[in-house]
Amino acid sequence: MPIDARTALRGLRDALELKNDEALMIFGASGGIGHLAVQLAKRMGARVLAVASGDDGVALAQRLGADAVVEGHSGEVAAAARDFAPHGLDAALVTAGGEVLEQALAAIRDGGRVAYPHGVQPEPKARAGVMCMATAPTTIRS
Repeated sequence: MPIDARTALRGLRDALELKNDEALMIFGASGGIGHLAVQLAKRMGARVLAVASGDDGVALAQRLGADAVVEGHSGEVAAAARDFAPHGLDAALVTAGGEVLEQALAAIRDGGRVAYPHGVQPEPKARAGVMCMATAPTTIRS
């Protein structure tokens, strides 16, 4: 759990440089890193759109305080992102891959940012005008 929390924090703070009131999508919000990222992003003042898997995942993201939640396999991710941030999302933290990821990343505004931990497959690919970066592996030293 400490590694997951540190990975989430590095993605939000160090890679995305998340700012208060930014519109953030967390793709994989019900997973180990994602559920911690939802909580951290809310504490940082972001508006969070959580993309989670299954009814249990959606319910978890709602309980954790996400401003909006969409089930990742519903086919509604792109529409939910447009509704959540009509002018485009400021940033995305991608902690899981999937078929709808490319459609979801299309909702990032020009000048927006995408971060993902090393190991996410397939690696996210953002369009021109959107910065996409992998975060370095997190280790805990004893």
